[in-house]
Amino acid sequence: ERAVRYLGDLDLEAFMQEDAVIDGVAMCLLRIGESVARLRDTGAELHGDLPWEAMIGMRNTIAHGYHRLSLRILYRVVRQDLPPVIEHVRNLIEDPDGGGSRATT
Repeated sequence: ERAVRYLGDLDLEAFMQEDAVIDGVAMCLLRIGESVARLRDTGAELHGDLPWEAMIGMRNTIAHGYHRLSLRILYRVVRQDLPPVIEHVRNLIEDPDGGGSRATT
């Protein structure tokens, strides 16, 4: 959510001129990829048809191949690819068992 917030309503050209926004977005995506990798390494089952391995790959590119990082791809990931991930994680937080509404006591 933070990466989306950092990007705000910037278009691609404006984004490419904002070093602080680029760095903030990249750091958010790095943390997401790191978290996914740690979950995977613990044997956690990653549900949904989301690009979990691509998230780890993005993390690796940001951390180890920053010179290869495409700002267009970074922008597209936050605009198009990240919102479904955010929604999926929100749903997991609200209903970790995926069984509909929770019973309250």
